[in-house]
Amino acid sequence: MGTDLGTCIAAIAPVTGIIVGALTCRECQPYRWDDEGRWIVYEYADARPVTRRWGLHMDLFSHDDLKAGDVNCRYTAMVEDETEDRCAPLMRYGLSGVEELFLLNPVLRGDCSNIKYNTPYCTDGFLEPLRAYDGFCGPPHNNATCRGVDHGQCCNSETWRCGQSEQDCAMGVCYEGLCWGHKHYTTDGTCGSQHGGRKCAGKWGDCCSVDGRCGTGREFCSREACQSGNCEGKDQTEAGD
Repeated sequence: MGTDLGTCIAAIAPVTGIIVGALTCRECQPYRWDDEGRWIVYEYADARPVTRRWGLHMDLFSHDDLKAGDVNCRYTAMVEDETEDRCAPLMRYGLSGVEELFLLNPVLRGDCSNIKYNTPYCTDGFLEPLRAYDGFCGPPHNNATCRGVDHGQCCNSETWRCGQSEQDCAMGVCYEGLCWGHKHYTTDGTCGSQHGGRKCAGKWGDCCSVDGRCGTGREFCSREACQSGNCEGKDQTEAGD
């Protein structure tokens, strides 16, 4: 895996004379070539998050040893002038709310009274997930994610291992990762309104019965028995798709 250092630059971005420094690494995401020679970019899911410096001595990203639950920061900004609302300058960088500000910057007090000027603060990022660096994923392995690991980006619900084959990433098999996942397409045969609105596909059949089970045939797909999917006598809107 590598990173194009030439595309990651520091930008001076005046915002009403308050925040003037910002650094983004959206353009310098880590990349990897897969076995078929395809270039894969991992947005928010890189195995080794990038490390960058602002100025001469200031570490913005110390990500070489990130652990699950740590803040993985992708964008920072600095406050250079004092304002009445100490939190407001950072909020101008697109944070969804003060909750996200404090999530990404746990050192800040609730009123931002301890903000230090000319110091980078995180304005875009996420909490580092538990990654399946050993190749084992899903519920049996503390819900470790395959995103951003070298074993493949799809968690196979039949083996609970990461992979990148067509079978690993198939609907109805892929539990999470670079696929629709169990939240959208069932990997255990349960479906419908009783089970979070999950749909049926692949080995489970394409009809969800009124009692929340996937299958094929009239027992599942007849007008009386089917609540969603390829139901007989129903269009796709009626069938819940």
